[in-house]
Amino acid sequence: MSRWTVALAGSLTLQACIPHLESQVSDLTSGDWVRPENTWGSLADPGPPPALTGQGYGEGDIVPDLRLPDQHGDLVSLWQFYGSTIVLDVSTMWCVPCQHLGEVTQATQDEYADEGLVYITILQQDLYTQPPTAEDIDLWVSGYEITSSPVLADAEEPPASADAILVGFPAVFIVDAEMRVVERVDPPDHATLTAAIEAAL
Repeated sequence: MSRWTVALAGSLTLQACIPHLESQVSDLTSGDWVRPENTWGSLADPGPPPALTGQGYGEGDIVPDLRLPDQHGDLVSLWQFYGSTIVLDVSTMWCVPCQHLGEVTQATQDEYADEGLVYITILQQDLYTQPPTAEDIDLWVSGYEITSSPVLADAEEPPASADAILVGFPAVFIVDAEMRVVERVDPPDHATLTAAIEAAL
């Protein structure tokens, strides 16, 4: 456990990772989809098929095309990773299980990158349950030494990714190459996540 995580955990002792958020499922389709300018690669060119429609986060659903700013200040589209297997990790900075996943984000990305995996973290709240800022994203990225994995700030009110949270943080999903939810990882820990990734690849 990093010193940064220990400090966070110590300041957040006994906080439960239970959110209180509401939102509506996006009905975006890819008919007019345009890839935003950013540094992240994509396996599918020019992008998702025109008939793709965002549905939700249940097993078998096509995930909505969230467009959120990353750690470089660039807008990232979830659907630009069409063609890749995705770990979609919806977390908060104050949630201790989320911090544990932050510790293994880069190692997980490195281990499975050659098999086409992309690990995407979406942060919904900062340490004080407020919408995350660019500085918060920088703190998360530098604290966990994340160098090749998108970390996105969902600072909308309510968060654009709020529908992903049904029980508590973190909400972790395996999304296949066609943007379909294969599995919600439960419990959302590293061992269960690794098993889910290997089953999906």
